[in-house]
Amino acid sequence: MRKKTVFFVAAGSGGHILPALQLAQQWHHWHPDGRIVFFTGTRELEKKIVKNSTILTRVVHLPLRTFSLRRWWSIPLVMANVLSLFFKSIFYTLWYRPERVISTGGMMAVPFGLAAYVTRKKLDVHELNVLPGKAIKALFPFASTIYCSFAQTRPHCRWGVFDFTHKFQEAEYPLRFTQNDLTHDTAAIMQRMNQALAKRNASHFFNASKMTLFILGGSQGSALLNNLIKNFIEQNPVLAPQLQVIHQTGAFQEQPWETWYASHKIAAFTFSYDERVHDYYALADLIICRAGAGTMFEIAFFQKPCIVIPLNAPTTTHQKYNALAMAERYPALFTVLLQEAIVSNPELFADALKRHGVCEKNNHPEQSVINCIPA
Repeated sequence: MRKKTVFFVAAGSGGHILPALQLAQQWHHWHPDGRIVFFTGTRELEKKIVKNSTILTRVVHLPLRTFSLRRWWSIPLVMANVLSLFFKSIFYTLWYRPERVISTGGMMAVPFGLAAYVTRKKLDVHELNVLPGKAIKALFPFASTIYCSFAQTRPHCRWGVFDFTHKFQEAEYPLRFTQNDLTHDTAAIMQRMNQALAKRNASHFFNASKMTLFILGGSQGSALLNNLIKNFIEQNPVLAPQLQVIHQTGAFQEQPWETWYASHKIAAFTFSYDERVHDYYALADLIICRAGAGTMFEIAFFQKPCIVIPLNAPTTTHQKYNALAMAERYPALFTVLLQEAIVSNPELFADALKRHGVCEKNNHPEQSVINCIPA
């Protein structure tokens, strides 16, 4: 009897790949004897995220050109790449004969989704943001089901007069954590981090008396978040002794952040991607982050206060809608600062930090005033 086979397609960023891996884990739980073929890109980050997964029967890395309006001259090359991927996906589909193709988005989803439609395989797409991405939206006519993590996504399941809302189905975000991850020993976690810092020849270490900031820029990092925290500390050096920092600087960050933090006498653990990120959530007193859907739902899962600065770019505004939706659902956890407002007035970021307790303590013994802005 032929084994059940399913394709998972996710590439481009951890925001696509990690939830796809979690969906694959769920499918494997119900089909332990089934085959999972996972298609992703060829970048080092993509290879790093999937390499330790033990449930995948096969991982196929395919080259994928990125599309940018700024590089309009590359559009023919991108189209040729997509066409090549379409024929390759037809080949893989006919070879493995999967019962369905499942994707969480990204450009690679388009050729595989079309191949699923042409070969009459079921196509399930998972839209993780409030506003559907371009790839998922392109696949609306061909999808069997459009699974969405936000109820607010339903009105957006359409192409102008073409309505696909009948395919909409609300589903929980596929978190990579379980209830067991909420049970943690912060002292043991801190000890492990200090051991890691010692191996890096660090001169400053974590302790329980300081406030822990977790700066979460995503697997690709965020130059804006990095610069905001850098400027804040440089402009408020008196606060440095009160802080310790866990900083996801991103895969493309060239700034020597460990050296910079050491020069300000701040204990800091920096990384680009780490599977033990639940430890960092456990230690965090305050999270500073972008508004990727995965980050938002993870913060809500760990019930941590955060300052969210949604990415605002010419090609995408979806993070703004994610942040506002989560702030509406969890007003006690999410403080939303719009990127355009911070760029024009950086003091808004400093004010938000002070509202969350990052403040200067008055050292006069006769006074107990703390220079924080009241919430």
